[in-house]
Amino acid sequence: MKKPLTMSCSVFSIFALLMFLIKIDLADAASPIAGLSGIPQAAPGSLGGAPLAGGISPAIPAPIGVAAAVRGTVEIKTAGQAAKTIKSGMPIFLGDEISTGPKSHLQLLLRDETTFTLGPDSRITVDEFVYDSKTDAGKVGAFVAKGVFRFVTGKVARKNPRQMTVKLPAGVIGIRGTIVAGRGPRVVLLGPGKDNNTGDTPGSISVGTNGGEVGISRAGFGTIVEDPNKPPSAPAEVPKAEMDSITNELQPPANEPIQNQAPEGGGEKSPTEHANQDTFGVAGDASDTKNTGELEEALGSDQAQSAQDSVSSASKVNDGITTLEQLRTIESGQFSFTQSNVTLKNGSSNVGSYTIKFDIDFGARTVGSGHSSVSGSASNIDSVNSFQFNLGTQSFASGSGDATYTYSGLSDALGLTGSSASVTVTAKNSGGVIAANGDHSVTVTKGANTASGSGNAPRTSGLST
Repeated sequence: MKKPLTMSCSVFSIFALLMFLIKIDLADAASPIAGLSGIPQAAPGSLGGAPLAGGISPAIPAPIGVAAAVRGTVEIKTAGQAAKTIKSGMPIFLGDEISTGPKSHLQLLLRDETTFTLGPDSRITVDEFVYDSKTDAGKVGAFVAKGVFRFVTGKVARKNPRQMTVKLPAGVIGIRGTIVAGRGPRVVLLGPGKDNNTGDTPGSISVGTNGGEVGISRAGFGTIVEDPNKPPSAPAEVPKAEMDSITNELQPPANEPIQNQAPEGGGEKSPTEHANQDTFGVAGDASDTKNTGELEEALGSDQAQSAQDSVSSASKVNDGITTLEQLRTIESGQFSFTQSNVTLKNGSSNVGSYTIKFDIDFGARTVGSGHSSVSGSASNIDSVNSFQFNLGTQSFASGSGDATYTYSGLSDALGLTGSSASVTVTAKNSGGVIAANGDHSVTVTKGANTASGSGNAPRTSGLST
């Protein structure tokens, strides 16, 4: 028996564990794969002809995902068994019913990278899950019985959006590859909507009952589904106060400790141990990641190093330049870096000033667009007219490195000064808060004349207006 692989309780390290679980192929006995067209039938104990990892018997179901960021009291109930307390790092199996208590939170990470986040007093069951890691084909189905939730679609829905559905007590959400949240009868599309300029496939949802169906394709719009025999309400923009309330319920208190899986050798066996699989212990200290050799064996050296780096960085947020990876740890919310009356200079002379507005939409994984702009005036550029340079959409859905965004060769959107500009915005961490403020620098040019300025804009809630 291998020694336990001790991993961080951070979401990053749980994803490393999830990547390992993907290497374990589902057996026919554990998955309703036979009914799906287009997915090759597998012999017992294999998928596509490859033996199951570790020689696991096809009679033993493979986990469909893992629990992560468990805070407070969260219980899991398997059919025919009493409910048990669940900890971060424990595997989740098909049909497990997961319930959160008051002031409790959970993230459920499935093998295809679908992510569910549950707030207090919520309950979910993943009642359908088939996934072929070689082709990303499969099917995902879940039932949210009550409470507040958010989910981000994974590889199955990205390959074929129609293969994922989320059921509610009074209706069903059909997914088209997106981020969705809800509380009680309320369902809201978080993004990316059809108007995004990021190159991301537009997300949308259909919400249906026995009485009818509505479609939603604009981020921030939602519906209410209360009666299974009546159609959902007409799509409408969800009030900001309600959006903020849902977001706050999904965000656990910073001082709430994560509930970690107990180390091997004490207490009751986990479902993983009952399935004769290696146990993954989860350390309370994110920096205490051991047994790198086993991680490299499971993931390959490059992925292992990336996972180790993520574990180390996740233990704290250092002040300084924000990274793209850090931006992606924030799942929802809309903010703006805004600063007015920033001095413009030509050499040592003050020649004018500018205002910068720069939006961040964490749900849509974008910056810029909307009212994002630099506007102002400079006497050496134009003694009469003002200028405005619009800052278009850029995506942080992928990539690595610093969260620095550069705009070059911008034209005056007002068309009055004949000037051009270059703008750079860099997100900065401060006081343990990711992207708490933004450094910015602006240079406006007309012929041989230039006006330059820089500053640091605080982050404020909501998009700029």
